[in-house]
Amino acid sequence: MPGALNLDSKSFSFRVPTSQPTPAAASDLKAVLSHKDLDEPMKLYLLLMINTGMQQADIANMVAGMYDATRGTLTRVRGKLAHTANAPTITYQLWPETVLLLNKHMQAGAGPKQRLLLDPDNRPLVKPTRGGGRIDRVRSAWLAFTDQLGAAAPTFKLKQIRKTGATLLSNQFNEIVANHYLGDAPSGILAKNYAPPAQARFDKAIAWLRKQVL
Repeated sequence: MPGALNLDSKSFSFRVPTSQPTPAAASDLKAVLSHKDLDEPMKLYLLLMINTGMQQADIANMVAGMYDATRGTLTRVRGKLAHTANAPTITYQLWPETVLLLNKHMQAGAGPKQRLLLDPDNRPLVKPTRGGGRIDRVRSAWLAFTDQLGAAAPTFKLKQIRKTGATLLSNQFNEIVANHYLGDAPSGILAKNYAPPAQARFDKAIAWLRKQVL
């Protein structure tokens, strides 16, 4: 039919921009977490990233009041959403490996609003600098580790770890569980029917995630 539109034509295709990092392979993360040359502080940072979906600044800004050492849980609002009205408060059941290293390396006697983790010289792990930059000692420790390994170094970046956890949880459970893990405020279609997963179900999902990377 003359003038009819061919909806299969590439003329009607479009690209969706990808702003999110691709996930690291779970097998690659598992190999790093079991590496003999990975020191305990760096292993703790990696465990917190995959266990709770945190990034470097989130780890640096953890305060003692978030951590329940008796229950082994960490309760937080994602840092970048802290001033958002509908930002969810998430409680993560920490893995035994995370609890062990956190108890060992956290600041003894820290008050509820004091940082839980500092570097060996008692400096913040992440600190903004004049001009909009920042000092990121977690990233520096990661780069030192990967440089040490040379050609055998893992190729993924720290920002990909959070995406790894979310992707694994979404594939095994659903998008709601993954969104809850990320600590993101629901939006779009998800927001219309959003109800956070029951804590027991979320704990089960986080326990399942541990088996994929340890």
